[in-house]
Amino acid sequence: MGNRTVTFGPFRFVPAQRLLFREGEQVPLGGRALDILIALTGRPGEVVEKAELMRLVWPHATVGEDNLKYNIYVLRRALDDIRGGGRYIKTVRGRGYCLAASVSVAEQPAVAGAGAPHGAEGLPLPPTLLVGRDQVIEDLAASLPDKRCLTITGEGGVGKTALALALAGRLSCRYRDGVCFVDLSLIEDAEHVAAALGRRLGLSGGTTAPQLVEVLRDRQMLLLIDTCEHVIDAVAVLAGELLGRCPSLHVLATSREPLCAPREHVCRLGGLAVPPPDSGGTARAALAFASVRLFVERVAACRNGFRLPDDRAPFVSEICRRLDGNPLAIQLAAGRADVFGARRLIALMDEGWSLLEGGFRTAPPRQRSVRASHEWSYRWLTEPERAVLLRLCLLTGSFTVEAAIDAVGSGALTRPKVADMLARLVAKSLVRADTSGREPRFSIAESLCLFGRDKLTPTGDAREAG
Repeated sequence: MGNRTVTFGPFRFVPAQRLLFREGEQVPLGGRALDILIALTGRPGEVVEKAELMRLVWPHATVGEDNLKYNIYVLRRALDDIRGGGRYIKTVRGRGYCLAASVSVAEQPAVAGAGAPHGAEGLPLPPTLLVGRDQVIEDLAASLPDKRCLTITGEGGVGKTALALALAGRLSCRYRDGVCFVDLSLIEDAEHVAAALGRRLGLSGGTTAPQLVEVLRDRQMLLLIDTCEHVIDAVAVLAGELLGRCPSLHVLATSREPLCAPREHVCRLGGLAVPPPDSGGTARAALAFASVRLFVERVAACRNGFRLPDDRAPFVSEICRRLDGNPLAIQLAAGRADVFGARRLIALMDEGWSLLEGGFRTAPPRQRSVRASHEWSYRWLTEPERAVLLRLCLLTGSFTVEAAIDAVGSGALTRPKVADMLARLVAKSLVRADTSGREPRFSIAESLCLFGRDKLTPTGDAREAG
């Protein structure tokens, strides 16, 4: 491919470096969507058959056409080509896709700083669609250069990884040595944290912290450490040492709780905005909220041409409220609504949340269902934390510290210890804290409450509490 640069509309694409720019700003794009864009820009104006695209993008795997459709959808979103009626990518029914835009091709020098071994091209496809986070990305992109350690925290499924990947893709050009992404969900032993980072840097064997310091000391790099909560002590120690001895290194981490490392700043990511009960019953009113837009975009990805009608808008709004704006849960619900319809889905959810499964096959197991996400969090709690959480799941609505202490009871935990456990569960994004009033109030997501009650049912505790 050399240094060929393809220009169309406001976009400039450098296939050899797997970089897409819009008016000078880098557009974050996952690996599969980039592969598709390379294929289409290589033959502008020609139809590239679906079978050929699947062979090019998944050369060593057999995948269904849904995988291709989803990545075409991701690519169209990146090109702002959803509402434009296919300005750039045309679907040729029964055959494939083509790049229909006016294209110019030129040979240019390599993009400065983009040739690093861990640039934006090394970032994976985000596990969930990213909707309604533009302002957060803008704010973090403006502030990150001054914050050498930033941790994005929040409950499972809220979109921490997707946000971090989008942010890292946007900022990669600012770092001479690019971005190094390491996914810690693939390890369980804290002793392997340094080795996992070492492998991403091309080191072999049991890498130690001093070896990492030697490699990173003179690098200007963004280190993106994803899913830290289960090995958080080791990550905090390693991040502190690297930041202290590698002056041009920045750390961006995702975790369900803060690292509590030196120099750390925390971005607490909440759910997407949901329509209030009195927001009005029209589709236009509902689509003003990011949670509804995400729901509709996911249904549209499954059902081409879908538009939210006014008579279904109240049901979609109710689903988004019940899911607390959680992006993972909303996307899972949208997949089921495509089958059952929004009204029937609400009734089915009343009977159980097991319906909220069936996420992307490429997603980690913990992100394929709401229950799996809760299981991941529950797995890494201490026994006292588990005991307190399960008792709190019996409460309904918001509650005070005193109500939490009463719910736990006067067992082996003292009142101060219960309050401490409550604070820990807030830090781990399992309990929400509202400190805006005169007295702090706490609450737990409805799906987590049901998960906790299911855990208690075999012992009879839930029935006794009723």
